[in-house]
Amino acid sequence: MNNNIKAPVVRVIDEQSQQLGIMDTKEALAIAESRGFDLVEVSGKSDPPVCRIMDHGKYKYQQSKKLHDAKKKQVIIRIKEIKLRPKTEEHDFQFKLKHARGFLESGNKVKVTLQYRGREMAFTQLGIQLLRRFAEAVDDLGVLEVQPRADGRTAQMILAPKKKTGKVILAPKQKNRKGKMAGYKIKTKSSAKKRFRFTANGKIKRKKSKLRHILTKKSPSAKRNLRKSGLIAPSDVAAVRRMLPNG
Repeated sequence: MNNNIKAPVVRVIDEQSQQLGIMDTKEALAIAESRGFDLVEVSGKSDPPVCRIMDHGKYKYQQSKKLHDAKKKQVIIRIKEIKLRPKTEEHDFQFKLKHARGFLESGNKVKVTLQYRGREMAFTQLGIQLLRRFAEAVDDLGVLEVQPRADGRTAQMILAPKKKTGKVILAPKQKNRKGKMAGYKIKTKSSAKKRFRFTANGKIKRKKSKLRHILTKKSPSAKRNLRKSGLIAPSDVAAVRRMLPNG
């Protein structure tokens, strides 16, 4: 970058991806500095090397952000191992089966290993049958990625989780007391209902404030004036109508 570029001649691409052609490195550096950018070598193996005029700090930030976003989108699949024996009892078999189902539901692969001891090597086919039975018990969640096979004193297979179909399950609509499907209901705001009322010609009256305050120091005419209703301002009509949709 900049003065660390050793090639005497470079091919230059400017900050708007326009080809400036082949020129001396010093001339390319001068152009980059005059525009307030850096000269970065992007392909040193070309002849001559290709350099781009860019904001190197911004470029590094964008590359770091792309790498971070790519890591977030990565799906990490782990392989969980479950061990069996040819003489595994039914209770233990179901217990391990339950664990395998949980692993597959979580999106992990499951490696099932069966180990032979001593004279059990004479009955390897029984071990393969046990592995196949295990695979059939979880076929609703997983598929055989590696078929059951014998390997010396062990037999193993690998189960992979089935891909989700992405079906959307809609929540059932609720019913009211009469058994009818409930719809949306426009509600009236109870506090607004107490304070406002519509006149016959469509205007909206309101009760005056401070009516509940201590009125002992107010004159009789002031008290009568407070008890009278007043019309709301035209600018407030739309807001009040939204609170009283049913009038």
